[in-house]
Amino acid sequence: IRWTWSSPCGGSRVAKRKPVPPSSRPSRAPSAAAEPRTAPKPPRPTRLLAIETSCDETAAAVIDDGRRIASSVVASQVAEHARYGGVFPEAASRMHIEAILPVVQEALAQAHVGLEAIDAIAVTRGPGLAGSLLVGLVAAKALCLATGKPLVAVNHLHAHVYACRM
Repeated sequence: IRWTWSSPCGGSRVAKRKPVPPSSRPSRAPSAAAEPRTAPKPPRPTRLLAIETSCDETAAAVIDDGRRIASSVVASQVAEHARYGGVFPEAASRMHIEAILPVVQEALAQAHVGLEAIDAIAVTRGPGLAGSLLVGLVAAKALCLATGKPLVAVNHLHAHVYACRM
């Protein structure tokens, strides 16, 4: 039985069983001239592009191996929301639309990598302002569809706890 993954970029990835015909199954009999075993190569560090748009800041970062921050770019909206006395949700989501691509491009540039060097794209899925979250999710899904990279949906509060370990 072989496993295949459905939906490489949206929602949860679900493993599906795919039957393997008997003719393509490998033989378990030892071969006469067994090849010498070599040590497995150490895994390459994972590189994530992380996108965060849960409230009034548009942020993107490149994270190496879950611990090292290669770049972090934040576009703040604090000055724009000051005249309202707090975050105005509709204005926040519109400002995210303007800032998301330049912020992602700058994060990749500061890390000296392109999208081809990214293994997966992580994005905040909630909690947060619905319109703001939607901007980040749509941008991340579009990048996943364009590059074939997997999408990692991240809970905003869990990310704050995990950030303490970085």
